[in-house]
Amino acid sequence: MKILAKVYESEFLTREFWINCGLGNQYVSWLATTACLEFSQVHYPKGIYVPNYLTKDDGVSVHPR
Repeated sequence: MKILAKVYESEFLTREFWINCGLGNQYVSWLATTACLEFSQVHYPKGIYVPNYLTKDDGVSVHPR
């Protein structure tokens, strides 16, 4: 299973990543962390900054486990 994750840096910068989930039994926090790591590798290739704040489409903040 693959999930399309959208990472919003700002209103001008948005990236989309396909994340392989295997059987699909991962936590939402794992998906968010993986998407943020993918974003940091593309946007900050030599930096150590990793964004880590997740909100759903309805604006609700999801707290990691």
